[in-house]
Amino acid sequence: MLHGFTDSWFSFSRVLPLIDNKYRVYVLDQWTRRLVSSDGRIRNGAVFGGRDRVHGHNEYQQATIVGHCMGSFVAQHVASEAPDRVSKLVLVASGTNLRNDAVRELQREIATLKDTAPVPEAFARDFQASTIYSPLPAEFLQGVVNESVKVPVHVWREVVSELLAPEADVQLKKIKTPTLIVW
Repeated sequence: MLHGFTDSWFSFSRVLPLIDNKYRVYVLDQWTRRLVSSDGRIRNGAVFGGRDRVHGHNEYQQATIVGHCMGSFVAQHVASEAPDRVSKLVLVASGTNLRNDAVRELQREIATLKDTAPVPEAFARDFQASTIYSPLPAEFLQGVVNESVKVPVHVWREVVSELLAPEADVQLKKIKTPTLIVW
């Protein structure tokens, strides 16, 4: 499972208890490089820097990859570049690229933040609230905000830049994996 922009493994924390124990589930924390498994173990993992670290993750020979938002782009790259390692693909709140006015506006807003200060909680809360379709429990939303403010300003900037770059586009025709798109 690959989380969205400025999220962490925590964004899947409400889903993990609902998954049958017969499955081994790993939630890759892309910012802190932790690997959280469905049995509650936390250990080092290989993650962001994008697809190369997911490719290099050797806990599986073949897996279903679930990607949310930014994580869905990483998942698409893995499916297009290493189809033999991806049995199924689940894309949540995904797209074909993120070059749109909303992301460009986010980039402009992030540019106003100071590198030396943490991301303001109000900024992180407004960002997270802007991505929510259905109301979330206040405690969970606060947990997501708490995770978002841990991500340094320079990482917010770098990731938005990467997401807006043409290289972020996936060669969709190369994806042959059965794919579920949840929007």
